[in-house]
Amino acid sequence: MPAAAGYFTLMVRAGDAAGGTQPFVQEWNPSGYLWNVIQQVGVEITGDLKPSEVVPPGEPKRGHWPPPSAAFKRACLVCHDTGVIEQQRLAPAQWERELEKMIRWGAQVSEQDRAGILQYLIDNFGPRR
Repeated sequence: MPAAAGYFTLMVRAGDAAGGTQPFVQEWNPSGYLWNVIQQVGVEITGDLKPSEVVPPGEPKRGHWPPPSAAFKRACLVCHDTGVIEQQRLAPAQWERELEKMIRWGAQVSEQDRAGILQYLIDNFGPRR
C-alpha cells in the first residue's frame, strides 16, 4: 500500500522459462495481434478503501466509464482486456468497421445487441476530447 494518496501506475511483466521478458514498449501493430508488452493500469489512491469499493479485475473503475452490458462482456471482454479497448480511441465509423471485423472473425454479437455495443464503444472509447 502506498504511503500517501496519489496517482500510481501498476505494472505486470511476464517472463518465460528461457529468461525472456515482455518489453516496456510494444511495436506498433494496427490490428493488435501478438500484444506482448508489460501490462499497465493507472490507479488513483484517495484514502482507505472499503471492501465494497474494490473493483474486481477486468471491470472498469466505477465513474471512469459506465459498467459494460452483459452483451458487451460476452462479445468483447472474452478476448480483449479493457485496456486494449480503451486505448483505441476510434471515431464512430472506425468503431463500426472494427465491430464488423470482429463479428466476421467470430465475435458473438446478436443483431439486437449490435447497436448497443457500438454505441457503448463510441460513447466511452471515442477520440479524446
